[in-house]
Amino acid sequence: MNKLLVASIAGVFASVIAAQTAASSASPKERQSAVQSAAQATAENSGNTQATAAEQAKNVKASTEVTKLSLTSSNDERMS
Repeated sequence: MNKLLVASIAGVFASVIAAQTAASSASPKERQSAVQSAAQATAENSGNTQATAAEQAKNVKASTEVTKLSLTSSNDERMS
């Protein structure tokens, strides 16, 4: 039983090492092009995030201008 356990642990280590070496087989040029394409996809959305931030700022300003019920006015209405 101990030999089976040791063999299975060694197999797991071997598969982890094989998976790590296979993942880094991409050439530096391939990695660079992948990073550039990801950066371009993110750059296209940067204008959209600025518009969203402006809209959020406008909404916050509008929400602070809304009058809030005071505790005394709501109590007066219930008493009458």
